[in-house]
Amino acid sequence: MFESAKFSMPPEGAFLLSLYSSAILLWAVILALFPGFQAIAEDLIILPKPHLEETVSLEEALNRSQTVRNYSEKPLDISELSYVLWAAEGRRYDAVTSATRTYPSAGRVYPVRLYVLVANVEAIKPGVYQYVSADHALKLLKS
Repeated sequence: MFESAKFSMPPEGAFLLSLYSSAILLWAVILALFPGFQAIAEDLIILPKPHLEETVSLEEALNRSQTVRNYSEKPLDISELSYVLWAAEGRRYDAVTSATRTYPSAGRVYPVRLYVLVANVEAIKPGVYQYVSADHALKLLKS
């Protein structure tokens, strides 16, 4: 009654090559239409992924907190800065509430923008940066 249709699927390698070629073409189109885009992308400092498996409870952290006015000359570790920035404005996904940030926002507007004055952080030159939560990166504004 019905004849089964025969489809030939391209080999995996050809499919991946096709995806890769499409990505290259898309990148070329973006650079052609927006010449400043590459400069913006090159200025980003991609931060390491934050280590999210802390075992300290909120109560314990609050009980341990203290004010410190004797600051160390030791440079801040880039992973520590990464964690603080992620905790303040980072991206996440909550399946229950569909929240996409680490802080609440009425109407999912998320109006907060973080700016960081870097003076003594390992692997980052001093300057003023904006935290780009979508890329978990820092964008240099002024050195």
